[in-house]
Amino acid sequence: MGGLKGMEKGLRTSITAGLSGDEVRVDGKVTFEDAVDASRKDSTFHQTPVNEDDTTVAAQKEVKGQFEDRLRVFKDNRLPERKADGILTLIWRAYNDKILILLTIAAVISLVLGIYESVSGGSGVDWVEGVAICVAILIVVTVGAANDWQKERQFVKLNKRVSTVTAVYNHD
Repeated sequence: MGGLKGMEKGLRTSITAGLSGDEVRVDGKVTFEDAVDASRKDSTFHQTPVNEDDTTVAAQKEVKGQFEDRLRVFKDNRLPERKADGILTLIWRAYNDKILILLTIAAVISLVLGIYESVSGGSGVDWVEGVAICVAILIVVTVGAANDWQKERQFVKLNKRVSTVTAVYNHD
């Protein structure tokens, strides 16, 4: 795909100088073939070098509309906010534990045998063990999912604070 030279040509930048500080619009277009050809020959897109005095002056004043085309095409270089998982997803994750699945199988077997014993004339409370295991599984899954849900909410709040602090720090 053109390698580093193709990326340089396609992004209209310079490997050594980076982006031009006074860029507002990017004129023309670079085709895929142009980018691939850039790696084969030594034709690269070069920006005019800037001396240090111009760089410090440009850094001190922010140009309105700077990198307008690049922002429109590539968007802002930030990670998207992570959406918190829903409660049903957290319940499913909490339940997907090998021991809980094994306990569920044991509870179903105990419940079926207990109901069969009760119906066939045995004592009327043989099914209680199966129900007790099911209740224990339900409690463990509910507590685990609630803890995970609370951690998710705290994580989202923390990320918002960090992004706010980072935005304030980068603005100053």
